[in-house]
Amino acid sequence: MNLLRTLLPAALAILCVSSARGQRPELYDNAVVQDSARNAIARDLHEGLWSEAIASGELSGEVLLELTIEDKGRVETVFIPSSTLPINWKNKVKDQWMDHRFAFKLPKGHKETVTVPLHFP
Repeated sequence: MNLLRTLLPAALAILCVSSARGQRPELYDNAVVQDSARNAIARDLHEGLWSEAIASGELSGEVLLELTIEDKGRVETVFIPSSTLPINWKNKVKDQWMDHRFAFKLPKGHKETVTVPLHFP
């Protein structure tokens, strides 16, 4: 019985700590949000997103994305102010990031606009 009294609070403490670690970090600084979003997009491209189209030369050019990220880390709007991509690829790039959820969140009620330049060889 004494063992149960000792182990039960310890088990509850471990569960509370592990569930707190599973939450996405909340970012407050605009520069950190910009870097985090750019790194996430670069990581997706590095992991092979559209690699076949890039290798075949079908996807070639530059695009400038302006993403509005809401407080839950979800991309709310995607605006493309400049692009040298064909229209069909411009739409695919926009659709890829629309409703994307990043691995971070912002303070409640806060939105950030992130500008991401993408270059496809």
